[in-house]
Amino acid sequence: MKNSLIIILSACFVILAVAPGHETTMDHGYAKCSTHFTGVCPPGTTQREEHDMHHCENDNCNVQECCGARCSQIDNITCRADQIKRGEHDWHMVYGDISKAQEECCMDTHGTCNAWNGVCPAGTQRRHSMDLHQCDDGNCNENECCGQTCSQFDNITCRADQMKRGEHDGHMFYGGQQRAQEECCMDTHGTCMSWDGSCPAGSVRRHPNDMHHCEHGNCNENECCGRQCNAVQVPFACPEGTTRRGEHDGHQFYGNAVVTDECCIKSSLICKSWTGTCPAGTEKRSDDDMHHCSNGVCNEDECCGRSCRSFTGTCDEATEERRRDDDGHMFYANSYTNPHTECCVKTCGKNFKGTCPAGFMQRHADDFHDCSRHTQGEPCGVSECCAQTCQTQYFDKGGSCPEGKMPRSPHDFHQPSSGKFNADECCNEPSRCEASQLRSDAPVDTLFHVCNRSPESCQDLLSSFICGNGCYSQCWQWGKPEWGTDALAQFGCPANITVENACNGFPPSSAPGPSPSPGTCKQGECCGQGTEYKNGHCVPSYGAMEGACKEGNTKGLEWFCNPINDIKCDK
Repeated sequence: MKNSLIIILSACFVILAVAPGHETTMDHGYAKCSTHFTGVCPPGTTQREEHDMHHCENDNCNVQECCGARCSQIDNITCRADQIKRGEHDWHMVYGDISKAQEECCMDTHGTCNAWNGVCPAGTQRRHSMDLHQCDDGNCNENECCGQTCSQFDNITCRADQMKRGEHDGHMFYGGQQRAQEECCMDTHGTCMSWDGSCPAGSVRRHPNDMHHCEHGNCNENECCGRQCNAVQVPFACPEGTTRRGEHDGHQFYGNAVVTDECCIKSSLICKSWTGTCPAGTEKRSDDDMHHCSNGVCNEDECCGRSCRSFTGTCDEATEERRRDDDGHMFYANSYTNPHTECCVKTCGKNFKGTCPAGFMQRHADDFHDCSRHTQGEPCGVSECCAQTCQTQYFDKGGSCPEGKMPRSPHDFHQPSSGKFNADECCNEPSRCEASQLRSDAPVDTLFHVCNRSPESCQDLLSSFICGNGCYSQCWQWGKPEWGTDALAQFGCPANITVENACNGFPPSSAPGPSPSPGTCKQGECCGQGTEYKNGHCVPSYGAMEGACKEGNTKGLEWFCNPINDIKCDK
């Protein structure tokens, strides 16, 4: 019996023993796209991620099994009246036959707030259409469907070991005000909020809303003080095959992490390493773009972006604004392929019909914030289109900027994460002139501008921006002629105003001042030398130019002043 058992076991081992490199029957049914698919996904589809554990049918990993599209990329889907199509930012993927798209991309709304026809009371926001919360017993009402954010409540007092959620914490809660206390107070025990130490120079403390839990509840510098790669003082070189994170990469690391591990990225993972050529009408990501290619494979879809300059569609005039050709917005096939959604923006100026609460400011009509995307509340509602800003909370209350700094634009919707509006948050350093606009001999590192808005007309461009002590005057003085000509044309200056004579009559200045808001210069207060105020405009006149000559302000007026100053009357 013993010998028979040995013979049986030996036979089993013989059956299982296979030559190296050959699959066994144990491998069948376990083929994955990340290891067994060798094809190329068609345009508009994306290969399954490496961590996707999908097993290919019959071990045949092909396009049908491995290449999918998001519902937002499939346009010809019509859902039933009691359904809703998955949203633009729903990452659900459809694989296989496209006929599956209807059942995959349409979701039932029965028993959700989408099916509720009530109206949320003032101060609350309806659940987003993509929020498919199932109402209790299918009974949808205000408590189920109308939410509030914690920033709406000033009268919440949290325990000593708790903190109130921050102003920009978008957490929504439902069920009425009676739940505000439990929803809006978070325990700080074991987080850096409970640590009373100070971070050393060159490091930054974790944000108050960062609820990182310290190891064993022991918070210290290593846990709470982080560094950014662009602030590392000790010189370091990235190993071969890696690239240093860009200047504006906000990656922060903590503890005793090795700098090169945190600040150097594998070059093969970013488009800088891709040697392909982008098709006509597209532009390759810049070398500073640290976008990580999916599955580490960089290709056209990952690296070649389009701007809205190439968009030939039509935006809805009633609700949408078309992006400007030069606004820098780029979109890529790997993330989204619907040019209309990328280039036609639903703005607050066209869609917000309400009234902002007292002390809040509405987004400017020219603010291109898309109020229908990334919203926590009602699309294009108060939460998207109204906010307390530096203008309402600092400058309107008498705040000012220290010398050498410039105020944020009145239309700047910056909202400090700390909730404190002060000079540190509301005043900026002067900005460098755009290098691409400057002549080759320009001292690029010494040229700045202090503009905080865009010109609204040719006269505004001349008097407030490029001439005299205008906010963009330094950049103009060193600008390329062709750029200057384009700027004059862009703001509707007449043909007789050229780069050479645009600033005639304006005194030179090496210290540009912030651009005044249109309407603040009354009756010619902002008119330059050699011009006078007529019919709402600053226009050149003989008397004004003569006065400029007598006062010695002759720059740009030499052709006029010299003959006058040289005249000698015969006695």
